[in-house]
Amino acid sequence: MAKDAEDTKTATETKPTKRKTAAEIRQAQREKQKQERSGFDQTRNNAHSYLKQWAEDRDNWKFNSAKQRWIVQHIYIDSFVPADIFDIAVDYLAHSKGDALRTSMIDDAKLIIDPMLANNSSDAAKSRRSRALGMLPSHVTKGEAKANKKVRAQAQTPKLADPSTNAKTDDGKESKEDEDPAQAADQESGTVDVSESTCQRAKRIIKALSEQPKQEYEPRNSMSENDKRKRKDDDSDDSDDGDDSDESSSEEETPKKKSKKERKDKERRLKKEEKAKKKAEKAAKKERKKERKAKREEKTKAKREKKADRNH
Repeated sequence: MAKDAEDTKTATETKPTKRKTAAEIRQAQREKQKQERSGFDQTRNNAHSYLKQWAEDRDNWKFNSAKQRWIVQHIYIDSFVPADIFDIAVDYLAHSKGDALRTSMIDDAKLIIDPMLANNSSDAAKSRRSRALGMLPSHVTKGEAKANKKVRAQAQTPKLADPSTNAKTDDGKESKEDEDPAQAADQESGTVDVSESTCQRAKRIIKALSEQPKQEYEPRNSMSENDKRKRKDDDSDDSDDGDDSDESSSEEETPKKKSKKERKDKERRLKKEEKAKKKAEKAAKKERKKERKAKREEKTKAKREKKADRNH
């Protein structure tokens, strides 16, 4: 009986696990892709909110390198960065003082506009161009990558040309009269031509980042009170066209500024007096402690002398 039980146990342990069917594998892959896509959508929405807060509520805006990186990586893809978000992104990047970021984005934009520049460059430059155009984004699955590759291959297949529009060059090759050199370079090297809207985006980025940075990333509330008052006064001067009402308002604001300054001076003086008072109390306390210690030492010395006299 014991031997039969051991044989049954061994057979149970060595029994192979049930393999998943093709339908189950496809379902698991779809669920995984759905989760990845959901996470990507959330990341995209967070990046859009990041830019909108920078434009509308800079007092509470905080710099985030991960969200900025996402914007830079997807800035040429219309479905990820719509036109309204792109306008904010250009203004955002124009404020950046990072030389490395500005130089890198300008170089990528030049590669996008001029494919012949990419063809004459290294394979790394071609890869940079493809990545900037969104052909190599990190979220694309293997299946999507294969489908995109197939579509690009079909798009690059040369179509039958109209003989009437072709002409032979000096070396005997046929060429179209209206053929774009950049497009021809794309077909010969395998690089992908881009739409006019993408080229316009690249040109705007080059123009914005070639100029000096507008200002640093800083909240609007970091402006000093004096600067705020000065800006307010300048705005009121421009709006009132310099009539008498402006002068009277300036005269009315002068006592307010003076009283505010006096109040601040008074607060500063009170703080200084309070600090001096605490310092004096601390010194007095230290002096009293020193006196008590001296008295204890005198008493101890007197006791020792009295005891020594008694022993004699």
